[in-house]
Amino acid sequence: MKRSVLFALLAGAFAVLAAPQVSWARGWRPGGVVSAPAYNSPPPVYPRMGYLPAPSSQAPVVVVNAIDKVGFRPKTIAVAPGTTVRWVSRGQHTHTVTSRDGLFDANLPPGATFSVTFLRPGVYHYFCRPHERMGMVGTVIVGSGY
Repeated sequence: MKRSVLFALLAGAFAVLAAPQVSWARGWRPGGVVSAPAYNSPPPVYPRMGYLPAPSSQAPVVVVNAIDKVGFRPKTIAVAPGTTVRWVSRGQHTHTVTSRDGLFDANLPPGATFSVTFLRPGVYHYFCRPHERMGMVGTVIVGSGY
């Protein structure tokens, strides 16, 4: 009898000690929060930096094409605050739109689009990660002072 009680206590203690390791391995964190892998998409809102990830119905839209073996066209654009820039992947290769300051980073498989609404004046440089060395870089100038 004593042996079975001792065995049950040891088995229970082992289960309690092993449970956090299993739950951590599955992505569980203290407080019941589940972690998930990060994907190449911007956070929902960039209020401090003056970005919104999706266009509003009233915002003017400027299209920049990501073209195989050509790059971003137009390469540099000047827009007013509140303008949405929509990148469109043309061709057969996957491109990215990656901000130099780390504010957005999106994968663009063939035919995909990615949009950012620029609210604050400034100069925003971006590039395509796989094709940067081939000159696939661009600039968005927001406001008239630049």
